[in-house]
Amino acid sequence: ISLEDDLIGKIQEMCLFYSSGLSFSFIERLENNLYCSNLVIYRKGNIIDLFRRKSPGWKDTSAGPNYCEGKDFHTFNYKDKRILVAICGDLWFDENIARINELEADLIFWPLYIDYLKDQWDKEAKFDYREQTSKLKAPVFMVNSYTEGLDTAKGGAYFFDGGLIIQELALGKAGSLEIEI
Repeated sequence: ISLEDDLIGKIQEMCLFYSSGLSFSFIERLENNLYCSNLVIYRKGNIIDLFRRKSPGWKDTSAGPNYCEGKDFHTFNYKDKRILVAICGDLWFDENIARINELEADLIFWPLYIDYLKDQWDKEAKFDYREQTSKLKAPVFMVNSYTEGLDTAKGGAYFFDGGLIIQELALGKAGSLEIEI
């Protein structure tokens, strides 16, 4: 969908009505191009950030030239904090890690889609993600997608800081994870 889509407008109205902010990732259409994007809407209904995934890993091998990456990382201010968004594979490239560290964020918000089996996540992959986030100068709040069906993302959220898992909502668990920065 595009930013001008009625659905985006309805979500903005809901944020205003409920006085609640919202962040979500989506496939964004901009003219003839598609981006893997993340939008942050403030509780007053205004858009305060749009980030387009910088890494190319999200594309299917058959994707054409209309599937694009964003240009660079940036921060935005929220309640006197500098927030940076990175999507899925963005944190697996050393040049991205270096650029993110240059921007001196207070928090990195990391929405992604992972569909590990529980044992694989708990015994191995979780520690790979923890190790990857240890390369960053700011704490990382990782939020996994949730989809219905077998072999799909089943939610979960992790708060990493300094190479440690500070808090977690285990993959496969429904619920919420409240963090303080």
